[in-house]
Amino acid sequence: MKDSHGLVCEPLKNGGKYCRLHLQLFCTRPTYLEDSLLFYLDFESSGLDVLRDHIVEIEVLCETLECFSTVVCPPKFADGPNVHGIEDEELREGPSFSEAFWRLHRFCENISEMAVLAEDSSDDEASPVTLKETPPEIVIVAHNGIKFDFPFLCSEVYRNNMDLEFLVKWKFVDSLEVFRSLDGELHGGCVKLQCLLRHLSNGEELRAHRALDDCLALKSVLESIAEVLGVSLRALLKPFVVELDSVATITNISYAI
Repeated sequence: MKDSHGLVCEPLKNGGKYCRLHLQLFCTRPTYLEDSLLFYLDFESSGLDVLRDHIVEIEVLCETLECFSTVVCPPKFADGPNVHGIEDEELREGPSFSEAFWRLHRFCENISEMAVLAEDSSDDEASPVTLKETPPEIVIVAHNGIKFDFPFLCSEVYRNNMDLEFLVKWKFVDSLEVFRSLDGELHGGCVKLQCLLRHLSNGEELRAHRALDDCLALKSVLESIAEVLGVSLRALLKPFVVELDSVATITNISYAI
């Protein structure tokens, strides 16, 4: 069978997991969760097309409250009003995606490398700061990450001729899947981040358009639902952790583009 681009089964022959008609742009494998640091990710984009639109703002919030924040100068600007609400003048001051991604990667790696052992609270004297012998794993958490944030990030990396192997060491969790797996009565029924925040955080509202607000909201609702369930946050996330299958992802993105 063929379509306008050639054989429908061609991606399968070259390492992909799906035919051309059912390409999945973020391919994963099941994995396990060991010692880890959670990083909450959100970004603003010029549109919803993960293959053709561009990331214009990246925000990452570590669970230890360190934050990475940057606008990203896109390769082209919209003729009319921006859907993301960020002025062109601000975007022009930002780095390219390649530079922004490199800074993001180093931020996460540096935080992991500087992770310290928990202090012994039974000791009356202040414990010396001791780095962990092995840096904890980096786990990126995003709401609707599997369908949007993670494939968008991979697509931008691919389109900028960068190595997707930068993401292979990281692990990923889609918090939308976490909430969909739970009884709706626990979180109000709606799994949109705005609704989750209102239900789980005493009516707090989510401010529109700026990615850091979404990162803070996501951290809040996940910690809240873990408390409601009486489990640790990592126990809640553990069944949903995946790792990137870079070969299949690159194959699928290349055929989709």
